[in-house]
Amino acid sequence: VNRTLHLRWDLTAEGIGTLTRTLEQRFQQATSASVLTSKRDLLQAINEAESILNTECIQLVLPGFASGVDAEARQASMTAKTKVNQLIKQFHSRRDVYASLKAIEPSEQHKRYWQTLCTAFEREGCELPEAEQAQLQVLRKQETQLCAEFEQAITEDTTKLHFSREELQGIDDSSLSGYDLDEDGKFVMPLTAPNISAVMNICSVRETRRKVYIARHQSCQSNAPRLTQLLAVRHQAARLLEFQSHADFMIQGRMVDDHHKAQAFVKELIEQLKPAAHAEQEALLAFARQENPDLEALMPWDISYFQTLQTENLFQVDENMLREHFALDNVVAVVMKIYSELLGLTFEKVNDVTWHEDVSMFVVKDTESDEVCGHFFLDLHPREGKYGHQCVIPIRPSYATSDGRNQTSCVAMVANLPKATENQPALLRHSQVVTFFHEFGHVCHGVCTRSAHARFGWGWSVVPYPSGVECDYLEVPSMMFENWTWDEAVLARLSKHITTHKPLPEDVIAQLIKSRYHNKAWADIRYLSMALIDLQVHAGIVEDPVELFHEYREQYGLVPKVPETNPWLTWYHPIMGYDAGYYSYAWSEVIASDLAKHLQTNGGLMNSALGKELRTKLLNPGATISGVSMVESFLGRQATQEAFIAKRL
Repeated sequence: VNRTLHLRWDLTAEGIGTLTRTLEQRFQQATSASVLTSKRDLLQAINEAESILNTECIQLVLPGFASGVDAEARQASMTAKTKVNQLIKQFHSRRDVYASLKAIEPSEQHKRYWQTLCTAFEREGCELPEAEQAQLQVLRKQETQLCAEFEQAITEDTTKLHFSREELQGIDDSSLSGYDLDEDGKFVMPLTAPNISAVMNICSVRETRRKVYIARHQSCQSNAPRLTQLLAVRHQAARLLEFQSHADFMIQGRMVDDHHKAQAFVKELIEQLKPAAHAEQEALLAFARQENPDLEALMPWDISYFQTLQTENLFQVDENMLREHFALDNVVAVVMKIYSELLGLTFEKVNDVTWHEDVSMFVVKDTESDEVCGHFFLDLHPREGKYGHQCVIPIRPSYATSDGRNQTSCVAMVANLPKATENQPALLRHSQVVTFFHEFGHVCHGVCTRSAHARFGWGWSVVPYPSGVECDYLEVPSMMFENWTWDEAVLARLSKHITTHKPLPEDVIAQLIKSRYHNKAWADIRYLSMALIDLQVHAGIVEDPVELFHEYREQYGLVPKVPETNPWLTWYHPIMGYDAGYYSYAWSEVIASDLAKHLQTNGGLMNSALGKELRTKLLNPGATISGVSMVESFLGRQATQEAFIAKRL
């Protein structure tokens, strides 16, 4: 049991089942008609019930995501997550509670919470005829189950490839030291995100890159029928609620309040960036033909590799030399120091129980007052059964209890960064440094959030309860913080050679910064093509989503089709709450670019006075006010695209 948070990390499958039933019973009792009608303050009663559930249920969710326990417990965790999700949807379908809410005249202080609750009940069919609402509930259960199964298939995928040393040319020995060897002495490579990235970026054997790409996009075949069912179920549910499409349903209440606006935003960016992207594609193909004169086109497994080589060639940026300056332990320590100085926070390690020996816990305090702001965990290394990418997950929300106490929030960074061996420190590519800095921005956003209502605390759809800022604001602070990893002074602090302890030379830093937007237009439209795919399949009935994926990637992203693959089957976002929301990364980056320019032209990125204002206006509010309001409060105006576009053309 974690003494600080009073939460357990070691539940077995049986224990997960028992706690699930207990939490269900407690929530149902706390929200029963007899209890709610007896309360003087209905809104506070609901807030208390859902806040307690949200705080406790991480003990059910974590084993299926990060704890690395046995497969039986992971399965029980996914089942529990589905049950909690359905429990909340069932509550939001209660017509008696909805009627009581509509009869309330909320105070100004609680009006946003009341409006958000009413909308949640309406989205579960409380204004539909009872027969149609019952049909909606069936569809909701199907959607929740399909998403859980889809996610678990990806997380539990154990695909491994076996390669000889010759087949992994370009990857240094230190990177391979963590791989197991088979009976023939070949390296056994699990298809985790870091392994795939390493092969795609620096392995010089084209056939190896092709095999890894094909294997990844042929895995999780059980998700193919789930995808078809899921899209149909979502569309039916949206139509029952009188939305034109699932995209319209999902985008309700976001910064972009209409899916047509979201599509127009994505297409406008593509059109602005496409001429530059075409030029980058042609230049990269010409460069690649210096190594391979017979190359007809750049396939998906060629792009990152030749971009890495071209960047090294044009800017003299040696990826292996950079890695020697970015040891993980030093990067973590310096990143914390930078955020501490900027935001006025202090990070202290806590000796308490975590879910794995690799995991560390920290308390966050306000530097001036020494007041505890919250806690976070760092879970940085890969292991079997763990989520395969990088993200930050909510552990418990910030909220005000009925007896006047304020619960602080807690989050966890879940990453898959290399682990040090006995003879070799864990070394990062600069792109991994950027990712860590980005994710630590989410950590600070999470622990700085202050809200009287758990629903407005920091969170996203990785947990089964509704919480957090709008999907298209969630990434804004972290994308803004990425700019620090391209700043000359910050790079000098982040870098420290593993033997000489010296920072990167000034000329190398200058060249690295110069390389930032190289090939960025093409990279952006490859991503934007996927954002368009996500919006399109959720905007109506699409006969063949796989064919649409290939068509849009080729038409809008300039990426050749690979017929034998199905990239949908390992794509987390559309089944983890980013359905009709993948565009939000671009939306957020546009705003983040404007915010960063504002900081750079008003005292610089390490201006602590602006940093504290940033913390107060962009991080602390959580979802207590809209994303649009937060951005306008900080900038003094609406955000524009100018800074984003100018860097890419």
